[in-house]
Amino acid sequence: MTQYHAVAVEGVALELTSADRRRALPELIFSCVSAALADAGVTLADVDAVTIACEDLIDGRSLSSMITGPAAGAYLRDEIRLSEDGLAALSLAAAQLQSGTFERVLVAAWGRPAEADPEVASAAGFDPFTTQPFGLTELTVSALRASAYLRRYGATPGPGAGDHDDDGRDRAGLALDGRDRAVRARRERADRNPRANRVPVRSVPAPYPMRHEEMRTETDAVASVVLCRLPQSEAEARGLVRITGVGHATESYHLGDRLMSGFPSARAAAEHALAEAGRTLDGVEVAEVAGRTIWDEIQLLESVGLADPGGGFTALADDPRLNPSGGAAAGDCAPATGLVRFAETALQLTGRAGGVQLAVRAGRAGTPRVALVVSGAALAGQTHTAVVAER
Repeated sequence: MTQYHAVAVEGVALELTSADRRRALPELIFSCVSAALADAGVTLADVDAVTIACEDLIDGRSLSSMITGPAAGAYLRDEIRLSEDGLAALSLAAAQLQSGTFERVLVAAWGRPAEADPEVASAAGFDPFTTQPFGLTELTVSALRASAYLRRYGATPGPGAGDHDDDGRDRAGLALDGRDRAVRARRERADRNPRANRVPVRSVPAPYPMRHEEMRTETDAVASVVLCRLPQSEAEARGLVRITGVGHATESYHLGDRLMSGFPSARAAAEHALAEAGRTLDGVEVAEVAGRTIWDEIQLLESVGLADPGGGFTALADDPRLNPSGGAAAGDCAPATGLVRFAETALQLTGRAGGVQLAVRAGRAGTPRVALVVSGAALAGQTHTAVVAER
């Protein structure tokens, strides 16, 4: 009889802090990784390999994994380091387990804006000849996306602008419907999240058309996840969260070749992950999408299909399944973003999310059972990774 194996989540940990001068970055990493191992009930001796997501420019040091890798448990172990989002590192670790190469892999991701300004660092990712002269950063591209979104769905609230969809419906102001409520809901969820950081490392001016309250809480962020390869029956018997679907997609590097009012690669990645898991969006009971601002979050929700086109703000405000953690308002820094969102999701699925725990799934009492996590990376959301997790 064929024995099917599952990639299971044994332990998770995350820490969102604001410029903790008492601990160096390796200490923050060591503390978080130790907490994930303790949550899994294993020691570092039980780990076969380590997958890391970190970026030299954000860490403020060259070849950062040489200094921080040992703190993440990589000393004398197989180590892969990605200058990518943490969710991509999780995907790679899952692939290592599915191949049968390892039995247990530790994933870690971090970003420390207290030591280096991520916005300044992000400018280095743009083409030095065609794009850098414009002074773009990841945040200014988010602002350009917000402007494109408003142009597409109408920037003036209320009827009477004379702009209609093909079916004749007035779409003026559609993009602003629920905007204030979404901002409040996002903030309230972050305030209820016991893991959230409420004090940003620095205050970054909000570029037009964004407002200050729509930005992220810039945070020193560390996340760690312990994955293992187990027989399907054992993973289910232990009640562990399982990774059942993974998807990746990418778009053109050049901004001029992209749709600026949405993320086609996010839709493609989510479709691949759901198809692999044998699930549809209707079965998703909790979703965490990783965006730099609330505008990125609502465009991701729409792109994936969790919100109607032009209705992202309303969906985020009214649907408690969507970013129950508070998203970037609870604390964010690339490249830890996607792994932080996954850790929050794993806590939801195991009923340990604290003040933001969802108590109802599909109209029935109980914790959520099926989750979708989506996070972008590379240049201004050029690539996306999607992961379906179930318990």
